[in-house]
Amino acid sequence: MLKNILTKAGLTLLLTAGLAASAAIAQQPGASAQEEGDGRRTERQQGMERWRKHRGRGARRAIKRAFAELNLDDAQKQQIQAIRERFKAGSQAKREEMRGLVEQRRSGATLTAEQLARAGALRAEFRESRQRLRDEIVAVLTPGQRTQLEQLKQERKARRQQMRERFRERRMLRQQNDEQ
Repeated sequence: MLKNILTKAGLTLLLTAGLAASAAIAQQPGASAQEEGDGRRTERQQGMERWRKHRGRGARRAIKRAFAELNLDDAQKQQIQAIRERFKAGSQAKREEMRGLVEQRRSGATLTAEQLARAGALRAEFRESRQRLRDEIVAVLTPGQRTQLEQLKQERKARRQQMRERFRERRMLRQQNDEQ
């Protein structure tokens, strides 16, 4: 049950991120190799495909771990499940619309200005909906669990920052090695 909750939240987040990435690519000037019709994918497109394949896995694991550490009782788990199902049902049509726009963009079609604006509006609605979902879920938690959740968030934020710094260091070393 908790696994379904976490998976659904992750999928919503991933779909939103995918559309944002697709819209960013669509707004870049110049034609890509695929748009030129020679059938080759650019390095950026290949990178995006790898990213789509692996995105969100860490976030889902982190959410699972966080909820496991909070020691939710059965009533809390049921309440959270009900909240998530209510939000899912309320956003089903919007998710389908967004999925259609994403698929249209991925198929190589150019989105109109109206479609891009609609995608932006849907992303904003998803962002607001996710925040309301989080607020309702946090309201189910006890004060001690809320404190513990905040502590877990801070720890994760610190780990992400350390990872970013290590990545930057490695990138700089690679650049220095390439220059030599």
